[in-house]
Amino acid sequence: TTGAVVAVKLTGKPSPTPTTSITPTTTPSTTTPPTPTPTGPTAQNEADAINNLLPQAATSRQELVSAVAQVSACSNLSGAVSEIQQSANSRSNELSTAQGFQVGKLPDGFRLKSDLVQALQYSLNADNDYLSWAQGQETDGCSGGSPSNVTTDNDGATNYKELFANIWNQQVVPQYGGSEANPNNM
Repeated sequence: TTGAVVAVKLTGKPSPTPTTSITPTTTPSTTTPPTPTPTGPTAQNEADAINNLLPQAATSRQELVSAVAQVSACSNLSGAVSEIQQSANSRSNELSTAQGFQVGKLPDGFRLKSDLVQALQYSLNADNDYLSWAQGQETDGCSGGSPSNVTTDNDGATNYKELFANIWNQQVVPQYGGSEANPNNM
């Protein structure tokens, strides 16, 4: 707040007008420092980012299953190889996205992220196994056989998908919303 100080000069003689001087004064005020804004994403932002990735992973899986069925039937091999390649490329992008997730504010966030990244890595490995097999089928004219390491990679992917889905469905979705994860559709 500001106030005014009035000074009157007395000279001993009457003066028609007193000489005045106004000097503003200030009183120190206490101000509350600004509240710091949190940096980085909120837990809701972290959950939303993961939730947005899940439909992409489901689409990649659906494309792969369809294409593998075509290769197994020795049908539309060049189209199936192309679809498997596209699925592997998508899965690689999903893996990169998941590796970049910030999850420090989510319940059990670091394990959640680790399980998701492992699931996607195993899935990508399986996609690449299927791709090599499909390319061989296309080149050799459906000579039979099966992908080399696909069982191991599929088992690893399934295991980590189940671990991820358990944390996601029980700890994150009830608190932050989103779609429940189905390990069979990721």
